[in-house]
Amino acid sequence: MQLYISGLIFNNGKDYRQLKMFTLKHLKDFGLGRRENMEIAVEDELLNFLNYFHQKVESQNNVVQIHHTFTLPVLNILWEMVAG
Repeated sequence: MQLYISGLIFNNGKDYRQLKMFTLKHLKDFGLGRRENMEIAVEDELLNFLNYFHQKVESQNNVVQIHHTFTLPVLNILWEMVAG
């Protein structure tokens, strides 16, 4: 039970190695580390965001509130990593 209570950061030794291998294996299953897939996903999301931002700037006479503007693109990339 100590393995899960300490987590990845506050762990060391054998428990740390087991938890690290478990975490890396499952992150790779989700697509982490597949550069070409993630690069395409990030590029697509960036192009969508730039198009959206350009339209917003034009419609609001070059004054745009950027509060929470980047939240959705970042969330989309994270979701792509997790859900594939």
